[in-house]
Amino acid sequence: MSYNDYGIGSHPTAQDIVDGRRVEFNASGHVVYAPATRLGVGVSRISQKSGEDIGVAYWNKPGTHHIEVKGAIDIGDQVFAAANGTVSVLPAAAGDYVKVGVALEASAEDGDVIEVLPVESGKIVNVAA
Repeated sequence: MSYNDYGIGSHPTAQDIVDGRRVEFNASGHVVYAPATRLGVGVSRISQKSGEDIGVAYWNKPGTHHIEVKGAIDIGDQVFAAANGTVSVLPAAAGDYVKVGVALEASAEDGDVIEVLPVESGKIVNVAA
């Protein structure tokens, strides 16, 4: 097994992956989008077709991550895991949500990519009914 001390790795994809999305590994060890219910292992660093190798910036990498958003986000907002590897502000609906970090940039709409500081990444936040 190799050793990685710089926080970025290369792995094969199981689907087309877009740059700036939270990703995880499937049962075969291939990269797929992380769902809203899980943090994933890191963020995709490039867009890549299924079956190709992709760069993944792991959560333990020093520094920040650039992540695609779902909806408007303000600077300083806490951001949470959303569908297909994106992030969003804390939903109003009751449930458990996975914190990703804090937005260092604002976004106006779906598809924007913002800089996110991974603070308390993986923490579960509950919105009561």
